[in-house]
Amino acid sequence: MTYIPTQKGTLYLAVFADMYSRKVSGWSMSSTRMKDSLVIDAFLQGYKKEHPPTGLIIHTDQGPQYTVRVIFKPY
Repeated sequence: MTYIPTQKGTLYLAVFADMYSRKVSGWSMSSTRMKDSLVIDAFLQGYKKEHPPTGLIIHTDQGPQYTVRVIFKPY
């Protein structure tokens, strides 16, 4: 997550990129620090765009916001 200072406050940017091709596959930006949803939105954008094969491995060492545990509740 990157913090971008502006005259009107801070913008928060989360990016998912393919390190092999250096292609950005998903990103999300917000003026509020909603870490979980920002990272998830960026990931889902990239996932829907790239349609990765089963077995995709995601690696990051960028901080706790990238280690969010998503719990799916049955309806």
